Amino acid sequence: MWLVPKNDPDVTPISLPVEDETRASLLRLYADRPAPGDQTRVIDLLFEARQSGAWIACDCRQDEQVFPLLTPVYVTTSASYYLRRLNAADRPQHKANCLFHRDDFRIPADEKRSGEYKGVAPPDGFFSVLTPEDAQSVSPKSFNEPSENLSRRPPPKLARLLWRFLSQAGANKWGPVQYAEKPTMNAAFADLRRAAEQIDVNADTALARVIGFHPDDYHSNRLFARIRAAKRNAGARAATQGFLCLYTKDVKKRALTFSSSDPIAVLGELARPAREGDAARAPYLTLTVVGEAGGGEGLAALRAYAQPIYSAAQLMPVDSGFERAVIKLLNSLRWSFAKTDPHIEITLIKPLFDMETPNGPCRPDVILEARNTRSGAVTTLLVEAMGRAGDPDYEASKAITHPRMATLGRLIEISPSDLSNERAVKGRVARALREVD
Repeated sequence: MWLVPKNDPDVTPISLPVEDETRASLLRLYADRPAPGDQTRVIDLLFEARQSGAWIACDCRQDEQVFPLLTPVYVTTSASYYLRRLNAADRPQHKANCLFHRDDFRIPADEKRSGEYKGVAPPDGFFSVLTPEDAQSVSPKSFNEPSENLSRRPPPKLARLLWRFLSQAGANKWGPVQYAEKPTMNAAFADLRRAAEQIDVNADTALARVIGFHPDDYHSNRLFARIRAAKRNAGARAATQGFLCLYTKDVKKRALTFSSSDPIAVLGELARPAREGDAARAPYLTLTVVGEAGGGEGLAALRAYAQPIYSAAQLMPVDSGFERAVIKLLNSLRWSFAKTDPHIEITLIKPLFDMETPNGPCRPDVILEARNTRSGAVTTLLVEAMGRAGDPDYEASKAITHPRMATLGRLIEISPSDLSNERAVKGRVARALREVD
């Protein structure tokens, strides 16, 4: 296998050979048997081919001195690559048993994770999704990805960026109700706007300059103007990109829908977690990346991530409708304590990224930290909303992480059947919290 110039695609002794390790990685990916590091090596190869204006010559017919050609294509809307066969009548074709005989095999640009517990780490660096490849994107009219459910694959970078944003804004942490003000949607989005001032998209641009928080920012083109201005200021080294962070009533097919504004169509992937029906997941906070659509179509919503949230006034992320119900129960219990045991102050936290333990990382669903203001004693209670009991992958993951969680505090599990007797569940949690007395 070689890299050959597009203007002289014959394989010659001076053609650039693809390293054996990289070739093996590419074959394993196509055979759906990837090994660690394969995806990174292949992405590097495809990026190099595109940057240098090269095609990839396949060696499946090397004994005939015939070399079918492949060209790498980058799809902006799904952040993925694929190898397209050059199969015009005058081009040599692959052997029927060659893995590259099929050409619509997508390779996500982010490294896949493996193993029973798929840890979630915060994204490094700038608040950025689009890459230099996106400036060379093809028209999304030709390459539209279906919306996907994320229960069986790692969260996309958009999801992790949104969680980082919500964490910066404090949306995943509710302080003791003894000092809480009434939550409102205006206050929640004011926190997001303040957080956006503290996050950078690139070295020259704060997130606040290129993000919109209302659908009209998109429909009126106001956001587009700010994105263009930021791009001019940042120069060629920066991708043309901005964001929308919106309270979203529902997501249908490839559209974000709102109560009093026109829908926003998303050209590529519109991902969301959980496996429940839409009614159980809604409402959402959606993060959408806006960039060049390609094909001369200008700026558009390219990809989006729809995060179920607790409510419009409290933007705490939830993994499912069931987890929302568990958090509602725990929050109700906090208010009960404020009346019956006001000296016990309870903070509710939804961890968004992995927590380290001596035995490895874990991510509890909810953490309750209770502090006794009389004695100064503090207890930590970890609550797991066990909404997918019976799923082998889910149970295998919990078998790994629950012993790790137990090193951080007392662990309590709540299943869907427990919610039929909320009084009993509250009693169980309350007894654990009163241990701070």
